[in-house]
Amino acid sequence: MHDGGAGNVEFVGMEVVRRDWTALAKRVQRELYQRLFTDQPVDAYLAQIVGRVRRGELDEELVYFKNLRKQTREYTATTPPHVAAARKSSQPLGRSIRYVVTTAVPSRSTICGTRSIESTTSQSR
Repeated sequence: MHDGGAGNVEFVGMEVVRRDWTALAKRVQRELYQRLFTDQPVDAYLAQIVGRVRRGELDEELVYFKNLRKQTREYTATTPPHVAAARKSSQPLGRSIRYVVTTAVPSRSTICGTRSIESTTSQSR
């Protein structure tokens, strides 16, 4: 923290720039640190976030973005989630894959919740 403890929290390091977290996870992490460092309650905030997730209000923030480093057919030893999503996609593939993780039985329609998988080229992101 800056300004003698009464300012903004500055996040540095690899954990901050990781792309394999959802926007919601990043936002909640930052808010929790801010609240903890300023002695603000976290229980009500977390209950609000959980309620909004359960109501589907934060679905857009639960999307993962991950880049393919090689062609999907070249992943042979393991199949990371973004590769599995890319393989199931009916969209033309670019380098950046958007996907969600669900508890539903995997299928083309449930692997991405109610939205189709989108892939984009590096230039458009």
